[in-house]
Amino acid sequence: MGMEPIKQVLTVLDPNKTDYTEVPGSAGAFQVKPLGDDAARQFKTYLSRIAPGAGLTWHWHTLAEEFVILKGTALTQIKDQPPVRLEAGAYSQFPGKTIHRFCNGGQDECIVFAVGAAAYDIHWVDDGGNEISEDDAKLRRERESKTGW
Repeated sequence: MGMEPIKQVLTVLDPNKTDYTEVPGSAGAFQVKPLGDDAARQFKTYLSRIAPGAGLTWHWHTLAEEFVILKGTALTQIKDQPPVRLEAGAYSQFPGKTIHRFCNGGQDECIVFAVGAAAYDIHWVDDGGNEISEDDAKLRRERESKTGW
């Protein structure tokens, strides 16, 4: 009795022609699209589409997160460190539970390909690292977007 060959499935996704959902607490057009889910390894892959001026205020994830900027410019910052500008093609990663923030740093839409090593979660925090509500995170992001961060 022979083994059946594994059927390969090719997934093709045009980031401009897909359904995204808004990240709660983002106070704007920061949207995500899950791409894959390997439950055995708990690996998550997704696209983010970020409108100019949109972003996420201080937060952390349980998972380690890696990402590549596919289009546009992003700004990211780890708590107590200076912001970093990431242009298209740039790669970055955060270990799990690293307090950081992330936003579109340019005038055009930003598209980000991201991979996390566990189920995706988000914990919003204040300047002292204390957890805050989605509503409070939304208000913080609205203030940050007006100050140029």
